[in-house]
Amino acid sequence: MKQEPKITLSRLLMLVLFFCFVTPTSFGQKSELSSDFHKNRRNQLREKLPPNSVAVFFSSPVRNRANDVDYEYHPDPNFYYLTGWNEPHAVLLVYSVPQKDERGFFNEKLYVRERNPQNEMWNGRQLGVEGAEKMDFDRVVSKVRFKNEQLTFDQFDQVLLFDFKNDVRDDPRDDSDLFDLQSHFRNAIGYTSDFNAALYRVYQRIRTATEEETPYLKRVIRYLASSDSTLLKDPLINDFLNRDSEAQVTDLQTRSAFLVRDYNFDIDQLEQLMAGLRERKTPEEIRLLKKAVRISTQGQVEVMKALHPEMTEREVQGIHQLVFKKYGAAHEGYPSIVGAGDNACVLHYITNDKTNIQNQLIFLPFLIQRTLSAL
Repeated sequence: MKQEPKITLSRLLMLVLFFCFVTPTSFGQKSELSSDFHKNRRNQLREKLPPNSVAVFFSSPVRNRANDVDYEYHPDPNFYYLTGWNEPHAVLLVYSVPQKDERGFFNEKLYVRERNPQNEMWNGRQLGVEGAEKMDFDRVVSKVRFKNEQLTFDQFDQVLLFDFKNDVRDDPRDDSDLFDLQSHFRNAIGYTSDFNAALYRVYQRIRTATEEETPYLKRVIRYLASSDSTLLKDPLINDFLNRDSEAQVTDLQTRSAFLVRDYNFDIDQLEQLMAGLRERKTPEEIRLLKKAVRISTQGQVEVMKALHPEMTEREVQGIHQLVFKKYGAAHEGYPSIVGAGDNACVLHYITNDKTNIQNQLIFLPFLIQRTLSAL
């Protein structure tokens, strides 16, 4: 017979008293980054962009949980890092050189969804264009304009982007949702449905490899082919792997350049630029990271104080997460892992459904709680 979870009245009272009367003096810092922070990050990115280029960032998709219930929305980390914008169906353009419209010159443009009273009634207030305009962007316009505009990305020498994922679903009720925005953008830059990102990356490496880099690049390609056998079926890649003379390799570089000549978009460079930008933390970020560490350690301490043999893994998880929420963590860094006994041997164990801990050792990883998606 399944054992019911047990918690004594005295333990329950102790937890209630703790959360009602302990003042979180050391955890009370503001948990938001300023508009100036995001503006400065965009400016620093702009300084790193190649000449006559534009960087394009899309927000994360809305992910459905079941029927008409979606998962809590989580913005794309790089998009949020540059904008502080926490609503779906948005696009950010950052230009390396100023653009001009009827209002004058601008360096960036943010496309966001308009406010929808019907949607707000069910899902809460939205900021819309008016709210985004208060966040110090050069230009803010409706996402509908992104889809309806005649995008002229061929004027740029390079269009920098992250490669597309296949997890964006089309909402038939919205003809300018993220799915439609990305589809419009793909057409504008010539990103066809048969575009092979793996081949593109290898061609680019072959095209730019020096004589000294060639042996190493061959080893890299063979390693990549171990998990993607289609690479070895490509004639140019096969020729590159089997030819040794410098003249022959130079000929292959010319052929690879020919194969990618029609693309002015780059799916790799932006990731490197953003990684370099985020490696060095500002004082604002360090303050929030310290706050996250303090919340995490407090959660560990309270779990150790509350543990007893009659508890379940899920109860332990609940105490852990209650402490995190009490002190202002927006989310866990990753789902809670509470592994008792043999469950502790499962590295990414998140089921947490063992109902009787008894005297077993519990594996509870040190979770650094995420106070903001940008970190």
